[in-house]
Amino acid sequence: MPRPPDNADGPALGRAAAIIDSPPPSAEVMPNVTDLPSLIKRHAAAAPRSQQIDMGPSEAGEPCTRRLAYKILDWHKPGRDLDPWAAVQGVAVHTWLAEVFRAENQRLGRDRYLIEQRVTPVTDADAQLGLPGWLTGSCDLFDRDTGLVTDWKLTSPERLGHYTAEDPGRKYRTQAHLYGRGLVNAGEHVKDVSIVFLPRATYLDGLHVWSEPYNPAIAEAAFKRLAAIRDTLAALDPEKYPGRWGFFPTAPGSCRHCPWLKPGSRYLARGCPGHLDPASPAESIDSLIA
Repeated sequence: MPRPPDNADGPALGRAAAIIDSPPPSAEVMPNVTDLPSLIKRHAAAAPRSQQIDMGPSEAGEPCTRRLAYKILDWHKPGRDLDPWAAVQGVAVHTWLAEVFRAENQRLGRDRYLIEQRVTPVTDADAQLGLPGWLTGSCDLFDRDTGLVTDWKLTSPERLGHYTAEDPGRKYRTQAHLYGRGLVNAGEHVKDVSIVFLPRATYLDGLHVWSEPYNPAIAEAAFKRLAAIRDTLAALDPEKYPGRWGFFPTAPGSCRHCPWLKPGSRYLARGCPGHLDPASPAESIDSLIA
């Protein structure tokens, strides 16, 4: 076997030496990972979900009356730098699951599942109550074969444990029944509503499904409450008399992601200090900003 010439590797070694000896790429062409959080926040803020002004089913059952009052008036927000990462993950999971059920419809050769279906829970008759809009929103999933409404919730292990031990709470329960009401208005036959709590940091066998029979009275109760808040806003006129914001009560568990939260605020027209436990206000405010 002939021996290769001594300079057979010369060009390759020369290129390797040139790479080793060359200066590092300039800062202009190197990706700056430290900019990633601001990039994510900017795109999340520009997403349609973040730009939505009208109230939807996901907000209508909010336990905090003051937060709903701020929302109804489209009140100025104090500009907190809210971390959108949990919401970004939720959107990604919703998008993936939507593709799963589109593929299932294709496999079946029919539209068994309505996916991300736009629904309007409020009818013309309901609107006579003086509601803040039509509460239009997107129902994650509806199974036409079983009459089951499903809403996906991606949640932390801590909250998942809470929802497994307790019910989903007023806000989520109202949301599910409002979707049901919207589907009924569209001519669908709704039997049950459900919320699937998906674990954010563990495995699929840890998911929890809550369900109950569809009850139009729950949607109607939400309509009446919103109408009452709107009537109270008209009567108290906090735009003209800012001190009257204090007449709108708060609720525990509603503050962490509230865009109107302003810890320490003494002027409610500029922001809400949050729900304070009269027994231990210092501990309460710490929990809001933790």
